[in-house]
Amino acid sequence: GKHGKKKKQDEIAEEEKTLSENHMKEGREQIFIGPTLQNLTLTIPKGYLIGVCGNIGSGKSSLISAILGRMDISSGTIAVSSRVAYVPQQAWVTNDTLRDNIVFGHGYEADRYKQVVEACALKEDFSTFPAGDSTEVGERGANLSGGQKQRISLA
Repeated sequence: GKHGKKKKQDEIAEEEKTLSENHMKEGREQIFIGPTLQNLTLTIPKGYLIGVCGNIGSGKSSLISAILGRMDISSGTIAVSSRVAYVPQQAWVTNDTLRDNIVFGHGYEADRYKQVVEACALKEDFSTFPAGDSTEVGERGANLSGGQKQRISLA
């Protein structure tokens, strides 16, 4: 194909959409909010790492919510043709072991697990805990530093 043209299955394509969070509650009143994003076309090639930034109220969270399928779409379509990984700014961990937070319900595969631990620089962290990756993280990651929470969340 031509330069810059990718197969549809290798892209996240969004074409001419109007996205809206429809309503917001303020006390007992419900306020209609107009479309957050309009006439948007976005293509992200498979394998790309992107960050979303912008002014307050510019639609960053709406865009991410739409891509993740967590937003009502008033018109248009969203096509996500491959898996999407989302890492929020606020690290999130479950009250479980380090390993279970990383595997997160998927079957444990030793080689894949080792790759992820190395890619996220967790090997040294594990060595600081007496139980290694079997260490319980505690409620909301109470037993972890901020950086450790970020690395576990990323993994």
